[in-house]
Amino acid sequence: MKLDFIVSGFAKCGTTTICSLLDDHPDICISEDKEPNFFSHEYDRGWQWYDTLFKESHSGQLRGEGSTVYSNISFAAQACERIARDCPEVRLIFMVRNPIARLEAAYREIHNIGYFLYGLEAPYSLEAAVKMIPAMVKNSLYWRNINVYRQRFSDDQIHIMFLEDFVKHPTRELNHCLKFIGADTSIPIPQVRRRLNPGSAKLYDARLLRTLRRVTPFKLVWDQLDFTKQNDLGQRLGLRRRFQGPIVWAEGLREEIVRQTYEDSCQLLDFCQKPRSLWELPHRASSFVNHSRAA
Repeated sequence: MKLDFIVSGFAKCGTTTICSLLDDHPDICISEDKEPNFFSHEYDRGWQWYDTLFKESHSGQLRGEGSTVYSNISFAAQACERIARDCPEVRLIFMVRNPIARLEAAYREIHNIGYFLYGLEAPYSLEAAVKMIPAMVKNSLYWRNINVYRQRFSDDQIHIMFLEDFVKHPTRELNHCLKFIGADTSIPIPQVRRRLNPGSAKLYDARLLRTLRRVTPFKLVWDQLDFTKQNDLGQRLGLRRRFQGPIVWAEGLREEIVRQTYEDSCQLLDFCQKPRSLWELPHRASSFVNHSRAA
């Protein structure tokens, strides 16, 4: 089969929304599972299996998928090698956002899905979560991970979308994306301002739920429930709750994350001819730290 494009990154940057919008275009078919993770986790299942994910496509449609794990620090190199070997002409879409905002979204997501997928009880503090899962920060090093692909694909095959631009100008940015993959930009997409998978919908475990899961009979029953049922029942019983208000940052943590991502962010913004003010970056990383300490 021919794969035309991949929304290959980055997680928590609006990829679910953009894939939904693209899928509403009559000339485009997104895989049945938006994130099949074929080139990372499911490659051994073979192309025949992968092809079944596009069984609803018809002749002439562009085929694409949206596995953000392909830009994950742990899987990018392997996924890129396979994609380049099997689909050398594919077009790649990377969605990015302010690394601070992405980190907060990743923190909510690891609470929301961490136990169900990985058996992981995420720390309640952001600082502890970052220490436990360093990839939360490393996956915000967009330029480093995009350059993994730039070693195997030309820049003409890579399109970088900024979530901040998409939020402000959804039709314009969507049309840029459609033009990039070769779809007709004159066809209007309904509800272009839709927002899927928002942070406001994410849930976390109440401490009581974590205690109950250590009781074997409860755990056996709970783990038999699918994710939707766990969330529905958990909310009714007060065992799963929505995040309320802003994420609390420990003193100095924000400055440290800026320091770790600053150079990478500047390189990306400069390459895309975006002002550093888009992500509220100072002229120098040290000036952000010094200013914050003075304040």
